[in-house]
Amino acid sequence: MIRRCLWRSRSRAYLTPRSSQFLLTTRPINPARRYRRRPNNAVNGQDGAPAPVLGGVAGMARRVKSTLLGAALGAFGLIGAAAAEPAMWVVKDSDSTLYLFGTVHILRPQTTWRTPAFEAAFKAAEEVWFEIDLASASDQNKIRSLAPLFIDPSKPLSQKLDAAQLARVRAVATKLGLPAANLEALRPWFVAISLIGPSLQTLGLDPESGIENVLSKEIGARSARALETIDQQFGFFASMSEAEEIGFLMESIEGIEEGAAELDRLINAWARGDDGELVTILNQEMREQFPKVYDTLILKRNLAWVEQIKTEMAKSGVDFIAVGAGHLVGEDGVPALLRKAGLSVTQVQPKP
Repeated sequence: MIRRCLWRSRSRAYLTPRSSQFLLTTRPINPARRYRRRPNNAVNGQDGAPAPVLGGVAGMARRVKSTLLGAALGAFGLIGAAAAEPAMWVVKDSDSTLYLFGTVHILRPQTTWRTPAFEAAFKAAEEVWFEIDLASASDQNKIRSLAPLFIDPSKPLSQKLDAAQLARVRAVATKLGLPAANLEALRPWFVAISLIGPSLQTLGLDPESGIENVLSKEIGARSARALETIDQQFGFFASMSEAEEIGFLMESIEGIEEGAAELDRLINAWARGDDGELVTILNQEMREQFPKVYDTLILKRNLAWVEQIKTEMAKSGVDFIAVGAGHLVGEDGVPALLRKAGLSVTQVQPKP
């Protein structure tokens, strides 16, 4: 859920950076409800390599280009938006309520996005879910254990890219103050992710102002949950073919080169909760041009989340799920898939 992963950035992988999970509850948690805790997972940089920004893999490659933009949603505040009303849905049955809120991983500190409907939903939740748990983001040992998924010592980056591609990647790295040599052993997908964070910083974005980070500090004693593990998210990217990885990298590079060119459109679409516009910006191109990548990073993950939500709905209580906005829109979005599965789903904001 996006994706959708911090510029969810021009690369559609973000629409949220450090994913965390939290809950604020004004009523006692139902002791009869069963809760399963998942291990904390985090994303951190490998020694000698740029630290990647993964907030939910999901975003990271939607239309790859928009992936980068996705994360930047809200980067410059809500331009042209009189009143922010990011999309939120509620799933209900006789004894369970579950809210779905579309997020962006990075925002400017002054951005206003909270609404009375959001506050009420978040406050009522007994459990808060995010794409992944980044509480152990400083766990270098964990990231090192995943090195085989993002490091390829047998074939350096310079042998995978053609001269023009390599020149563009190196130019971006140099502009961001990153030694090109540090990228040589990294797989293309990881190079893309490693460049996104620094790119966002040059735009003045603050990960700490991202929705997940803000909410994680407000959970209090409530239960925090994750839909995926960092192992799974790395695995999604690592499952791409070399050609797909290179395509993902170059789309991300294009997004970085264009900078804020498309941000206004994206930001306003998220702020308005404009389902159709977000589908066009974040998912449509990736689905058409990179169908296998779309299937891996968006559809399959959404379907897996639907199964987890169905399990939660079989219990009782109130849950709040905050994931990249790109995972919640369109016919392949989680709300639509839940309806197809027979669950009652209503859009809370904006009113349809």
